[in-house]
Amino acid sequence: MFATFRKLLLLILGIPFLLLGAYYLADGSKIVWTYWQSGHWVQTQALIVDVAEVAHPDQIAGTHIEVYYDYTVHGELYSGTRICPFQECPDPEIKDILRTAQENNTPLPLWVNPEAPKTAILFRHMHTGHIILTFSVGLFCLFTGGSATAFGMYMLRAQGIRPAEKTV
Repeated sequence: MFATFRKLLLLILGIPFLLLGAYYLADGSKIVWTYWQSGHWVQTQALIVDVAEVAHPDQIAGTHIEVYYDYTVHGELYSGTRICPFQECPDPEIKDILRTAQENNTPLPLWVNPEAPKTAILFRHMHTGHIILTFSVGLFCLFTGGSATAFGMYMLRAQGIRPAEKTV
């Protein structure tokens, strides 16, 4: 009974790692895909409306930058909040750039998806360290979870099959 529980536990603990790895790989792929796609978007100008440094609700991750900007595409006014291909842009200098642009009322370049003008990003740059970390964690979790799940399933299946005992 205890041996079966250990094998089942290996299987059950492997599944969250497998899912977490798939999530990180999908998230990293989405970031790279957005970066690549934005290279084909049209460039326009954005006027910074507001820049705020907001504390995370859990207070563990510190603060992040929230920006609100307006831009015009084909004579129609849009508003946006996305800074870069990442969910939160890890570049520490961006806050100063955004605040200076807001204070001086200086427009910043903006990349806009021509097929969906509501989709836009202010800074089109890739943070290589963040991407490497995302894919590394994703691959590690996927490999660890996949191995644990596969080994747990193998051990549970092989449980009933035992080699024939030798008779002398």
